[in-house]
Amino acid sequence: MGDLDFFKEAPLDVILNARNNDDDTVLSVVIYENHLDCCAVICERCPSLVFHQTSTYGYFALGHAAYRERLEMMKLIISAGVKADSEDQQDISTQGVHKTTPRKTALTLRSHKGETAMHFSVHNYKSESVKLLIEADPNAQLLRIASIEDDTPLHDAVGPKSNHQIAKLLIEADPDFPYGANSQGKTPLLIAIEKAELYDSPDMLKLILELQPSQSKVCIGKKGWAALHYAVSIGFLTSVGDIIRSCPESSEVVDNEGQNFLHLATKLGNVEMLKYILEMKVIASTVLNRRDNVGRTSLDAAVLTGQESITQCLLEDPRVDKKLTVTKDLQWVVEKHNFVMMNLLIEANPDFLKDIDLEVLLNSRDENGDTILFKGVQENHLILCKEIYKRCPSLIYHQSKDGRTALHDAAWTGEAKMLKFLITAGAKSYNEEEEEDIERGAGEKVPQKMLLSMVDEQGDTALHKAVLNHKLEAVKLLIEADNDFEYATNNSGETPLMIAIREAQSNENKRDSGITVPGGYISDVPNQGTAVLSKKGSFIAFIISNSFALLFSLYAVFSHFCARSLSDEADIKYQLKVATLCTLAAIYCMMVAFIAGSFAVLANSNWLALVVCTISFLFFIFSCRPIWKIAMQRKRSAAASRHKRSPKRSALEE
Repeated sequence: MGDLDFFKEAPLDVILNARNNDDDTVLSVVIYENHLDCCAVICERCPSLVFHQTSTYGYFALGHAAYRERLEMMKLIISAGVKADSEDQQDISTQGVHKTTPRKTALTLRSHKGETAMHFSVHNYKSESVKLLIEADPNAQLLRIASIEDDTPLHDAVGPKSNHQIAKLLIEADPDFPYGANSQGKTPLLIAIEKAELYDSPDMLKLILELQPSQSKVCIGKKGWAALHYAVSIGFLTSVGDIIRSCPESSEVVDNEGQNFLHLATKLGNVEMLKYILEMKVIASTVLNRRDNVGRTSLDAAVLTGQESITQCLLEDPRVDKKLTVTKDLQWVVEKHNFVMMNLLIEANPDFLKDIDLEVLLNSRDENGDTILFKGVQENHLILCKEIYKRCPSLIYHQSKDGRTALHDAAWTGEAKMLKFLITAGAKSYNEEEEEDIERGAGEKVPQKMLLSMVDEQGDTALHKAVLNHKLEAVKLLIEADNDFEYATNNSGETPLMIAIREAQSNENKRDSGITVPGGYISDVPNQGTAVLSKKGSFIAFIISNSFALLFSLYAVFSHFCARSLSDEADIKYQLKVATLCTLAAIYCMMVAFIAGSFAVLANSNWLALVVCTISFLFFIFSCRPIWKIAMQRKRSAAASRHKRSPKRSALEE
């Protein structure tokens, strides 16, 4: 095949029509075998062969040369193609081919997979072939032609056939071209983001952001997402930061719904992502407060979806406008009684409740008939309750299904500040001559009820509730609110005073009916009433020693009682001796019980248990000397007594 003379002398129809088993022309074969001289002759004599494509795959001469980086052959083929394209169309049927339509240029020929010579160069990592094709294509057509899978050469260079040098050449050749998505919905930038995050290979991402930052503003897909949207949706923190720092304008790009990447982070509830975004001060406030197609900001979206952590992050950023732009979002927060969210909003914007319809405040009740004011009192949201009262004063008199008012709940919980506010608010309304009742319709006047005297279905006033739950501070506040008011009995015929007496007696009985043990008692069934530490050895020692202490002390008292009733001196002395010994034994048993009990309850703190036990043992050391003195004194007394009795015995014997 390398016979140069043959190609110079062979008939044209032979050269034009010769094919091998793969349907390759002689031009392709000499490219395979790298016969440059033969290639030059063929291109000169039969330039039309540069346009031939195989029937199986659609391969062509320039593709073969580019794949193998035959640079001189590539130049010959490109020149032959240009020469053939510049010739006038003519009938060449005499050369064995039919008259054809205008040919495509050799540069833009595509295989059956839609791949050009540039694709082949990228696939085989031939950077010199890429350079030559870029120089031969001043209009950069080869860079933009995509395969049937919509992959451009840059897609391949960034993705499956990753090559940093080739990717750089392609980007620099046309840095402003907005590369679209391939059949998998990915642009070269998105492919680079995946490689950076999933495979720890950030070089390609840095290259694109450095040479072609505008690529981050390209919107693709049905949703119209840009690179930032994509990175946020997957949770790629590092890539989000890299994109914004390289192209701050990309943060302003919105999707088909008019939402930017911050809207998306909020919608997804990604707190970590949101905090990371807000830490970047390069982001303008206009981005943070951007409204979507329905007029919602990111803050609106956070409130609408009930995301408290997201809302707090947004409200803490001084660049975020604290006023919600969609009133319906506010209504939703009130209707759901979401006090955490409402507190966040009222701290940021004290006037936000002014946008709430009165009907919403009045009618937002749960299954028990509790209004938003009830819930605020129950959860002790004082500031919020004050704002609700300002907006709708009549709620203070609303009664739930069981007849409770907000004051009943405040009295039961015993929160002093909340109780003072409700008492003051109730007194203010009561002292007014009349007030419009919003719940009964505009213009209708109704007499005000005294809040302190309102009762629930059991007939209990707020004072009854405070007494029942032993809230002394609440009782004091309610009594001070109206010293002259005589509280009526409830349905059981009990006044607050009667309840207080009953509760006091009940508590006294509870205290008298049991004994105190270390660790207390188990309150849950089936072991209710059993000592918590009953299975510990130290607790067993406590019980035994405590029992002995009780036994000895009781018998000592009993001995003293008996001694007062006896008349025989010997019996009296005996009982007093027994009482003394029992008292000493009770003292020692009491100390043992104290040490054992202390060790039982301090078992989890060994050092403290040892300190307490050591201090307690000092008693036994200190008591040794006086006990020894007493013992020695009794021994001497006994010896003296025997000595006195011995002379008398001698006299009797005489």
